[in-house]
Amino acid sequence: MPVLSFYYHRSAILRLAYLAGLIAGCYSSVSGSKSDLIAVLHLLCTMYTFDKVYVFSYSTDIEGGVIIMDVLSATDVRKNWSMTLDSVIHVRPAYVKRTRDNLAIINIETLNEVLSAYAFKVNKYVEKDGSVTLSSDNLDLAVNGPDESRARQAMAADIKEYAEDYYENFSTWSISKNRKAHIPYVLKALSMNEDTIAEEIICQNGKI
Repeated sequence: MPVLSFYYHRSAILRLAYLAGLIAGCYSSVSGSKSDLIAVLHLLCTMYTFDKVYVFSYSTDIEGGVIIMDVLSATDVRKNWSMTLDSVIHVRPAYVKRTRDNLAIINIETLNEVLSAYAFKVNKYVEKDGSVTLSSDNLDLAVNGPDESRARQAMAADIKEYAEDYYENFSTWSISKNRKAHIPYVLKALSMNEDTIAEEIICQNGKI
């Protein structure tokens, strides 16, 4: 407890000093209108206030002998819900702990950046009749279309439908051995429409 108490006081003083410097800089460098300056100051104050909540909420849990910092308590998040969302959107993700439960709150743009490494790669097969078959090993999906463009659209529609079905059955499918690895692709698809998914599909020649 003494360590955490010292950290709080030192952190609070540093944050106040930092905020004062930012405000002074705004007054001397912002060339916009008065309303722009007020908006900037409001954001800075919101950032400081939320960080102050973080200081009050540092977890004292110890895992592997390490004190876990930057974890908000569910009680503080509930009391400051609007402020929490503002910070998640404009500042950084939030980590929350409720008794033994742990979760993260993240905005969609950041989530999409995290998921950008998970590409919708499919194997392409040209059939004897000239049609195109696309097969996704990552999601265990396969479609056939008269040409690659329409096969892409069909695959995008299937990916979107599968993602929605997965979300509806998330509590079951997310712990299934053969579906657990689908989670990042599902989350990525849920934030996209079919046309965007079709554009994101990467075709590579399949081996027969």
